[in-house]
Amino acid sequence: MLANKYTVLLIWISAALVVVGCNRPVEEIVTHEMPKSESGLDLLNEPPPFLQEIMDGGGRGTEGPTVPARMVVAITERGDDVWFFKIQGAADQVAETEPVWREFFGTLAFENNEPVWTLPDGWSADTEAQDRFATIAMNDAEPPLEMAVTVFAMRFAPLMNVNRWRGQIMLPPLPELESELPTIPGSGFDFVLFDETGEMNDPTGAPVVSGESVEASQPEQQITFDIPDGWEAEESSMSFIRTRLARKDGEREVKITVSEMSTQNGWDDVVGQWSSQAGFTALDEDGVAERVSEVAIAGEAVRQIRLVSDDEEVVTGVIGAMLNRGDINWFFKLHGEKQLVVESEEDFAVFLASFKFDDDESGEEESADESGE
Repeated sequence: MLANKYTVLLIWISAALVVVGCNRPVEEIVTHEMPKSESGLDLLNEPPPFLQEIMDGGGRGTEGPTVPARMVVAITERGDDVWFFKIQGAADQVAETEPVWREFFGTLAFENNEPVWTLPDGWSADTEAQDRFATIAMNDAEPPLEMAVTVFAMRFAPLMNVNRWRGQIMLPPLPELESELPTIPGSGFDFVLFDETGEMNDPTGAPVVSGESVEASQPEQQITFDIPDGWEAEESSMSFIRTRLARKDGEREVKITVSEMSTQNGWDDVVGQWSSQAGFTALDEDGVAERVSEVAIAGEAVRQIRLVSDDEEVVTGVIGAMLNRGDINWFFKLHGEKQLVVESEEDFAVFLASFKFDDDESGEEESADESGE
């Protein structure tokens, strides 16, 4: 059964008090007094996205009957990317297919940083999903058991992801992981494996809403923008990446990416990922705030964060912004070799200023004049 939401909140607050109070690894915890503003009690009013999910029922309604649910996620880091292969469904369905999906993971390989697989009999892959690399149907049930294949340019944060996944199967968050996640063999490498059983709404009653992807029936939002001088457009096999531009200077390289994702992927989550990529491992609320400024994208004022470390050993820089439009979050990111990121800030600003949606009427004439069209 779903844990009482206040119990869940107290667990989170306990963890937050430790992290915010001393901002150092667990083994170095000390006790001291702190101002209330730094205590983490503000989370009572504004819990982070994954906790709000759990308090609301793990992203699903808590009314009506529930059935046992099992989630399996195989994770592998490839260069600067993390790949997730996620199975979620009725516990008996996941168990019935376990020999097959374990064999599938064992034969899965990577070429040019992308997965290469041979699908078992009866499986099919859809690569047209809006915000994932592929959706693999694993049987002919209705609805079918599916494996969602996604990739993110980030470092894998075990506790954050484990608690997010636990929330999706109606389990409370953990203040810390008691041990490392187990592994499962791939083809020449090992996956890290998350495998837990919780609950989900009975699919024979109220429909289960994953909250992780945009409905496939939604029309694709058309966009226009100017490509800065010296930049080239690149193809991306990830369907949620709508645009990718690259600039090279010798061995140095930076990219501008525009990603279209569901609101399940929020500002706090993505800033945490970007911070990790840029060498900021423990940015608190004040640390984030001092790096945030306001920019205009498609006629709307949005937040932009500049993550460029002074540490000479950190080689990656990130500047990113987020624009919300209804049930879609748009992420704009300049990232790559740190010094070239700094040198490319003006180009990024020009790109953001030129970006617009085809259904936007405001500023269209002015933008056309400025671009010379």
